[in-house]
Amino acid sequence: GRRSRSPGAALSPSGDRFAVIESDKDGRTVYVRQTADGKVIRALRFGTAKLRGLTWAGDDHLLIINTATMKLSEPGARKHEWEGVIHLDLRGNTPPAMLLAKSNTYVDAIFGWYGAAQVGGHWYAYVGAVPLAVTQEWSRSAIFAELYRINLEDGKVELVAHSTERDRSWLVRL
Repeated sequence: GRRSRSPGAALSPSGDRFAVIESDKDGRTVYVRQTADGKVIRALRFGTAKLRGLTWAGDDHLLIINTATMKLSEPGARKHEWEGVIHLDLRGNTPPAMLLAKSNTYVDAIFGWYGAAQVGGHWYAYVGAVPLAVTQEWSRSAIFAELYRINLEDGKVELVAHSTERDRSWLVRL
């Protein structure tokens, strides 16, 4: 089935579940509910975090797109809006995790969202990412995000395609 991405709501591919972002005076909450009866499966409170979208990878993985305004620590750096993806695995009671956040290999932000797809029985998120090893060059030369896929079951990151262009956009056949 098709996976939907919408700022405020998303229906799982089977239609059995839906996710919605609700706002109140205390901030934002993402609710995952059963479609049949509206029963809450999971609820995640995000406070004032900037939630930009919801998308499903199968019926068991909800991906929450968020942004945060931050400044790099290097001299002369300006504030920038950084994008990330929070993975909520609905197969158990594991806490949500930011993709790439626990990596010592990649910048813990994404540089483009290219969707999610099931390949060989596993669900993957496709993102633009930048290895930490090249970030030392940010102030001296152009750095280009490359296309990676992240296995949503074990977090393994794999390079899919190199880029030599600043504004690269990939078409990922889902």
